[in-house]
Amino acid sequence: MKKLDFPFIMSPFFCYPLSRNDLLPEMRQTAWKKMKMDGKMKTLKKEELKEMGESGDDFLLANVLTEKQFQQEHIPGSVNIPVTVENFAERFLNEAGSKDRKIVVYCASFECQASSKAARKLEAAGFTDVYDFEGGMKEWKEGGYPTESS
Repeated sequence: MKKLDFPFIMSPFFCYPLSRNDLLPEMRQTAWKKMKMDGKMKTLKKEELKEMGESGDDFLLANVLTEKQFQQEHIPGSVNIPVTVENFAERFLNEAGSKDRKIVVYCASFECQASSKAARKLEAAGFTDVYDFEGGMKEWKEGGYPTESS
C-alpha cells in the first residue's frame, strides 16, 4: 500500500486531501514536521548550517526564493535557484555537479514553504543528500550571523 505524503480528513461521506493552505499555521507545521520525520527529508538548524560552513564541508547552499529577494539579502556563499523556475533540477545539477553532492536549500522563514518544496522536488529528481534549512533568512539573522546583498 502506498503511503500518502499529505494529511487528509476522512468522514463517512468523503475523504478530503489537505494542502498546506487548508490547515491553521500551528497544525500545518505539526503535520509537515511529522511528514519530514516519516520521509527522507533532512533538516538543519542555524547552528548546524554555520558549523558546516566553518568546517569546510563541501556542499551547495541555495536560496530558493525569487531573484529579487535573493538580491535584497542572502546568506554569504549561497547561489540563487528559485523553486519556481522550469528547469529547477537541471540548474541544481549544473551548480552541484552531481546528484550525490550535499545540498542545503533555504527560503525566508519557518512560515515560508519554498525550501521544503524545493527539497522534495530535488529528492524526486534523484538528488541523494538534500537538507532543508527551515528557519531560512529569519532564523539566520536572529542568530546574529552575517548576510549580504547583491
